[in-house]
Amino acid sequence: PHLTHRRPARRWIAAAALAQQANRPDPAFQPALVHPLAKPLIVIGLDTSGSIDATLLRRFSAEITGIARRTGADLHLLAFDDTVHLDHPLDPGQATQTLAGLALRRDGGTCFDDVMARADSLTPSIIVILTDLDGTMTHRTQFPVLWACPEPAKQPPAQGRVLIMNPA
Repeated sequence: PHLTHRRPARRWIAAAALAQQANRPDPAFQPALVHPLAKPLIVIGLDTSGSIDATLLRRFSAEITGIARRTGADLHLLAFDDTVHLDHPLDPGQATQTLAGLALRRDGGTCFDDVMARADSLTPSIIVILTDLDGTMTHRTQFPVLWACPEPAKQPPAQGRVLIMNPA
């Protein structure tokens, strides 16, 4: 909690009302005490496996930039293939520049277990996975999961909701 001079304290409002009724001068201003609101945390899993070509990776980066612009949430990026190879908090105002400057591993298979375990450890509000869903998963998370995919999957994931991205 911290003091804000944008709002008066309730105690001051009551004292000012009593002073006006009694025809006395107003008391000295007292700022209100406010509690900061917790921002949601969105963990974004970015699939960089061999099945993701450069065009699709650029599309995924554009989606991450869109999430950063629209949500106002804290963002955390986990780039992965069979394991997480990049664990990076994202500043929403610098997301485009940060994504353009990242060195991403671009080969390997896809396994969602490590990225889900890492996301769990961050206690997110939601996990967004940008992927083609061509991979394996045995780890189940307790947090909501949104799978953003370029096309419908042959085998839907065991948990979460699948969102098919609009065609490019």
